[in-house]
Order: sequence, then structure tokens, then C-alpha cells
Amino acid sequence: MSKLSKAVLLLVILCILSVVYYYDTIKKKLIEREREESEYVFNFNPEKVTALELNNNGKITYVKKDKNGIWQMVKPYEDSGDSEVIERMLKRIREIKSFKEISPATDDLSPYGLDNPTASFKIYENGSDEPTISARIGLDSIVTSAVYVKIEDDPVIHYVTNRLKTAVKRRPYELRNKKLITIPPRDINEIEIHRNSKKFVLKKTQSGWRMTYPHQGLSTEAIALHNISLVNSIVIKRFVRDVIDEEDLKKCGLLHPLFVFKAVGAKNKVYEIKLGKITGDRGMYLISNMRDGIYYCERDILDQLPDEEIDLRQRRIFPVYIHDMAKAVLKNKRGEITFATDEKRLWWGYVNGKKYPLNPFNVQRLFAVATGVNAEKFVNDPAPDLSKYGLNPPQGSFTAYDRDGNKLGSFLIGKLNKAGIKAYCMNEEYKEIAIIDMVFVRDWLGREPDFFISKTENGEKNERQKK
Repeated sequence: MSKLSKAVLLLVILCILSVVYYYDTIKKKLIEREREESEYVFNFNPEKVTALELNNNGKITYVKKDKNGIWQMVKPYEDSGDSEVIERMLKRIREIKSFKEISPATDDLSPYGLDNPTASFKIYENGSDEPTISARIGLDSIVTSAVYVKIEDDPVIHYVTNRLKTAVKRRPYELRNKKLITIPPRDINEIEIHRNSKKFVLKKTQSGWRMTYPHQGLSTEAIALHNISLVNSIVIKRFVRDVIDEEDLKKCGLLHPLFVFKAVGAKNKVYEIKLGKITGDRGMYLISNMRDGIYYCERDILDQLPDEEIDLRQRRIFPVYIHDMAKAVLKNKRGEITFATDEKRLWWGYVNGKKYPLNPFNVQRLFAVATGVNAEKFVNDPAPDLSKYGLNPPQGSFTAYDRDGNKLGSFLIGKLNKAGIKAYCMNEEYKEIAIIDMVFVRDWLGREPDFFISKTENGEKNERQKK
């Protein structure tokens, strides 16, 4: 036999062995799966379940999926269901295994507590009116943490973990949707907030989010999304009233609410919540135009929602990122220094046309301060006289440029305010005058050029940077 023939024969043998191994592995997996399936008490597919009925001491809770596949509660209340809780419960029921199977000698089920069970449930699949599973849960054992369960039309009684009872004995509250409202954040183009007789309005424009009331000013997408997220995170702790009238609203402080949040989305669809009276147990009443009824939640959410105009404004005076900067100019009464990167992106200082190595710590700290200063308060002067605030001419400025020489922005520093502990400042592009802590101005933006130049002798720093 030639070498080629031997190689072909060996290849054929290997292919045959591979196929045999593959099918043997598949067969073992199927056998294992069938064995596991046989241990499960309840044979249904959670993904195909379309309705569920729970009976706890005669109190019926019934939930079913609507035409869009969304869980809805039908009994004892008509409301949206908590899909996550319902689907998790179905999964737990499906995973219940039998510890022991009992075939009773008589039809008497009372020894197992199944003649008059305290809990039972029915599972419906594929929109059928007939249940796939109808089961009763009987006595439980404190010692073994197990319960008896019997499926209708099955003569066998199963002894299973009492986790089944825990899964099934649910209050209606647990199966109801506990989210007060779901606002689609990317669809929203206007937000209106009322709190303590104050009103704030944010609007999305082509250039981004802006405050339009009570003053004109910058906001940010992050601020808008954060507040929408806070409202979306409200969890209903108690369902107070399902049908309400004006007297109910008055009792719960909802005719004159403490806080109102209104978001306007696509096609002018309005999403609104109102927070009312605070109770003694750190809770409060609330309503929404997206759900019927009065609800109760923890009052902690009120502490997180915006209280002042500054909470909704862009507080960063100079929103430029250091990694975008290739050049910067600092001017103040002590002089002027230009910071610029070379082809290796090393920073150098230029004073009166001379090039100097820099103290990297001081320079990086300056950049961090200039780009990170936050407003403590906005002046909100609609037609400001800049000289009044020491901004024309400014007491100092910090201007940044990108690698193409484009101006990223200019941060102007004005005079101290009347108290003498704060300073006025302004982003030249946005023309918004703000008050900041004067420490930033004095300690960093008010420094002389020599403060940023390296003090090494004989240009050693210069030579190391070149290398």
C-alpha cells in the first residue's frame, strides 16, 4: 500500500471516529436531559405561558399576557403586571423536583392536606382557556422543609421543596407593576419642574439642552437624563387607591403637590408625576397621568430631585477636556505664558518669545483647575455690563486651542464679589457670568509665569524632554 493510500485510510478512520464520538456525546446529553426532565414535577414551557392563576386561601390573583405579550393583572385589580416577578416565579415552579412520589391507597387526601388546600395554582399556555397545569399544595414539614403537591388528573402525590409554596403564595402587590412611570429618555425634548412655588424649564435644542425658565442658560443632556432616570426609578411601596376623587387628592396633598415633574416627548406626549403629602413613616403619596390611582413611595426620592436652579444648569465653567488641548494661554496681572506641545506631545512654556521647560505637576494642576471649576451660583443678568464684574477687561484669562489651532474656549476671570471670598468669571463663548471660589483664581490662575517653569539648572530638564 502506497504512502498516499495509508494517509487516506488514516484520515477516513479519524473521520469515522470523530462522527461516532460526536453522536455518542449528543446521545449522552439527550439522555441526561431526559433524566433531568423526568425529575421535574411540572411539565410546561415558561416561554409559552400566557396566563397564571393563584389561589391563596380563596383569594384569587389572575394575570395574563395581552396581545403584545405584556403581563397584565386581571384579578383582584386591573393593572399592569410585574413581568420580572411573574416570569421568575414561573421559572422557579418549572425547576421544582420531586423528592418522593406517593401513590395513596385511598381517595382520602386529608392526611396530606390536599383535600382543602390553602394554596393552588393554574398555568395556561398558548392562549388556551384550559390549564396545562392545575395543582394543589398541601401540608408542609418544618423538619424536612418540604410540602405535598398534587397535579389534577395525576394519581401520584409529590413530596417537593417548600420553595414551591414560597413561590406561589404571593400577595397581589408582588405581581403588580411597581414602577410608577416609564419615560423614554431619548424621546424627551422638554422638561418642566415645579417645586416649592419655583418653576424650571429645560428644552432640547439643536446645540443641546438649555434652561429657558426662570433664566436662559446652559444645561446638559446628562442632567436631563439623570432626572428622567430618577423619576423612572420610583418604586411603588403601597397601592393606596385604585379609584380616586377630588377628596382623595386633597387628603393626600395632591391638589397642591410638593413636586411636579412633566416631560414632553414625541408627538407632544406628556409624562407627568406629582408628589404630595409626606407621612410620618418617611413616605409620601404620589400620582401619575400614566396610571390610575394614588400610590405611596419612600420620601427619599424627593431629596434626590432638583431643588434649585443650579441643580439643572451646566456648572462647569470651562467644559474642555485636557486631552483635546494642544495649546493654552494664561494671562493675568503678573504676566503671560503660552503652553504648547511639540511633535512628541511634550509641553513647553513660552514667555516673551523664549522657550522653557515646564514643571509638569504645576502645569497639569493648572489645566485640571481651569477645566474643572464649577459655578456656585449664576448671576443671571440678562444684559450684563461686563466691566461691573471686572470682566471687561478681565483680571485674567485662560484660553485653550486644539491641535489644528482651533479655539476651544476662553475662561475669563473677573473681580472679587462684595463678600471678598468669591470671584466672578465667565466662559467667553456662552456669556454666562458665574461666581466661583476665589481660591482657584488666587492659587492657580493668578500665578506668575515663573511658577510653571522648571527650576532645573543648565537646562537638564530641557535635554531630558528632548530625549
